[in-house]
Amino acid sequence: MQIIRIDPTAPQKLTMVCRSGSVDANMALVTSSVLRVKKPDGATATWATTISGQSPAELTLSHVFTEGDVDVLGNWRIYPVHTSPSGTSRGDVQQFMVVDEFELT
Repeated sequence: MQIIRIDPTAPQKLTMVCRSGSVDANMALVTSSVLRVKKPDGATATWATTISGQSPAELTLSHVFTEGDVDVLGNWRIYPVHTSPSGTSRGDVQQFMVVDEFELT
């Protein structure tokens, strides 16, 4: 599980690796992806991503946090939604933890 610190001095990035087995697709055909996010308080959001690596078997997505993205401490759930010429597909749910900048981990 990735740990994200709420740190006002440095932008942080979330990176997610998606494998073709999780969505039964050729990842090289994906043209765009977004991340669907559920915060610990139940609120949901959709985050834009950049495809930073791509092969038939694997896709690497990155999202650089902007102000307000990470505003609740705790366990977050997230899954990718991929778009390709054949339509959209959903990846597996993953999670990450958001902690205060001074919290020990």
